[in-house]
Amino acid sequence: MLLIIDGNNQVYVSSTAQKLSSKKGFPTQAVYGTLESLMHYLERFRPVDSLVFVFDGGHSKKRLALHPEYKKRDNKDEEVVKEFQLQLPVVKEMLRCLSIDTIEITGVEADDIIAHIAYEAEGNEVVIVSSDKDFYQLINPDISIYNPVSKTKARYLNASNFKRTKGLRSCQWLDFRAMTGDSGDNIKGCFGVGDKTALGILQQFGSYRSFRKAVMEGKYSPNRFEKKAFEEHEAFEIAKKLMNLKSSEMFEDPENIFRFVEKWDLDRAKLKKLFKKLDMNNALTELNSIIQQIPKQSLKEYLQI
Repeated sequence: MLLIIDGNNQVYVSSTAQKLSSKKGFPTQAVYGTLESLMHYLERFRPVDSLVFVFDGGHSKKRLALHPEYKKRDNKDEEVVKEFQLQLPVVKEMLRCLSIDTIEITGVEADDIIAHIAYEAEGNEVVIVSSDKDFYQLINPDISIYNPVSKTKARYLNASNFKRTKGLRSCQWLDFRAMTGDSGDNIKGCFGVGDKTALGILQQFGSYRSFRKAVMEGKYSPNRFEKKAFEEHEAFEIAKKLMNLKSSEMFEDPENIFRFVEKWDLDRAKLKKLFKKLDMNNALTELNSIIQQIPKQSLKEYLQI
């Protein structure tokens, strides 16, 4: 089984947890939280054959060209963002010392890399760890999603429970998201269309385009909320392109991503030094156990690349 962790997402989620710091005042909750979460995932999805952390390399130029306001938003909590930025390079150093594969490509978003790796592993079990709901569109018999921050019992979504949990098939999720938008990425979707309306349209017609076709052919008279979805056709198409992870249309040079996978040698001495510096005493005590749990097979070995 291949475990793919959305690195920026995981570090940010851990940054929002209960504050921790070293004796010198350096924030450590993201470092500690990422390590603790990793141990939980490895136990939860045992046996894990290979593991990779994928990090953002910046915003997609193609998405910005299509929608210049893409991901432009006010930071709600500047302190959390600052602590995230401080701890991100430390987390990456910790992963290197633990001999965990990482990948980061300048100008390429982690979402696109993760989707590409997941599809490359076709025929093998893949679990993606992220709270980003866009990944739901990838769910199939091989690919499942684990949401580390979900407050419901349905943290783990797969081909068996997705429709029961969300009321839609995973192949309909992209249309749902394109209609409702994503405020986090500043993607508006169809103005005035909420979850209930989008869900109703897709449950009745199967897809947004089938819904539009029925209206245009006079076979269906939409209510005032559905009419908004019908009228916002252009916004829907833009949002769908921006959110589509199944296509490489928004991805620069997808065929060469694996040359950016970085494989690191275990550095026990440097790891001890890092944990001591951060006053992570529990991690120091459990160091041997932590190292033993890390999968030894690299991503390229697993994918036979």
